[in-house]
Amino acid sequence: MKSRILFLFVVLLFLFLFGEEAFAQWGGISQLKYTRIKCLLTVNDSTVFLAGDNGTFLRSTDNGTTWTNVMQHGIEVDTLLSLGKGGGYIFAGANGVSSVYRSSDNGNSWIAANQGLPSIAVVNAFTWIDSTLYAAANYGVFSSIDNGGHWRIDTAGLGLKQFYPGQSSGMVGITSIRSKKLFAIKSSSGGGVYTSSADSIDWVPIGLETDWGNAIAAIDTNVFVGTPGGIYLYTGSGTMWLSRSKGLPNNGQSCILTTADTILFAYYSGFSTISVNGVYMSSDLGQTWVQINDSIFSGNVVKTMVTTKKYLIAGIQSGAWRLPLASVITSVNDITIHLPTDYVLSQNYPNPFNPSTTVSFTLPLRSFVSLKVFDLLGRGVATIVSDELSAGSYTRQWNAANISSGIYFYRLQAGKYVETKKLILLK
Repeated sequence: MKSRILFLFVVLLFLFLFGEEAFAQWGGISQLKYTRIKCLLTVNDSTVFLAGDNGTFLRSTDNGTTWTNVMQHGIEVDTLLSLGKGGGYIFAGANGVSSVYRSSDNGNSWIAANQGLPSIAVVNAFTWIDSTLYAAANYGVFSSIDNGGHWRIDTAGLGLKQFYPGQSSGMVGITSIRSKKLFAIKSSSGGGVYTSSADSIDWVPIGLETDWGNAIAAIDTNVFVGTPGGIYLYTGSGTMWLSRSKGLPNNGQSCILTTADTILFAYYSGFSTISVNGVYMSSDLGQTWVQINDSIFSGNVVKTMVTTKKYLIAGIQSGAWRLPLASVITSVNDITIHLPTDYVLSQNYPNPFNPSTTVSFTLPLRSFVSLKVFDLLGRGVATIVSDELSAGSYTRQWNAANISSGIYFYRLQAGKYVETKKLILLK
């Protein structure tokens, strides 16, 4: 807990000291010079896996300082596209007959784990809920309840068209949240983002059909998608997305997202000029961004990013750079850490509203949170939040498109704290 608070303080003080842009102390990783990198994976506080083209598959156990080869330990392909973890295993995704490999000994040995996958599957991303592994691939989403030993296809509702050999689109990103919900990005047949309960797979479109991307990440129950048009936050209701692009380039070309606790990192590149390429950081769920850039990123495209306990690591076309997360702090002695100290439920905005409004609240402690809407007779109208959340500040949106005009009440219950406020729906 202490290390988590210290990390949050470091980031917040960084933002305070350096304003909207900071040239942080990035350092090139000399052993990876000219290495073509496609994906990175953090396994624990200091262990990182790196994969890419031309037989590149490396492991570091010291936060990326030194690397050893793990490619020739049972893997029979020369290019890996994705990495994942879960159930005590590490998974590597590829393109072709041997499209998934797994390791149970931290990468020392690998076996093929692709029974049930199409012979020309292209595995782009992994996520894990409870004891089930999910993979986003060109033929849809696949799941496995035996750590990749057997796979089944879960495409109900995705509306995927027939693919041809070598096609690498389909599902390009996937993530999950603690409430056992899945979110996946489709890059073909119109694009868009889809969600499904993990208990019964039935994908439902939730928007961004015309502005899709391939970057997706989650912080608690907040789901972010990076697109050429900006970064968006899913409100948890219908197809409503909130723009989270303040401080980012206006004309985007590509985006990569990664997280560290409640901090969101994004690499963003622009169409108009490479000078806007850079790495950005947000400590308020994407409402504001600060650039933590280095001149190296103005001329190189970042392909993947991860965080360890100490570093943010960015893989580019030919090498990797890393940033000490506490690089701007010289001393933390005798400094007060400003985190939420009280439960607070703010007045919704706008109010009156039509058809959607935003509710904000803060939690001083990790709590199970219930945020519900009631009518004048005390009858439940909607559940906005029903989940366990970490300490911090949150915003949630309620879309009342199917609700009649009138006066309603929204109630926040977190632990022993209960507060109710009035809102007005005016159509």
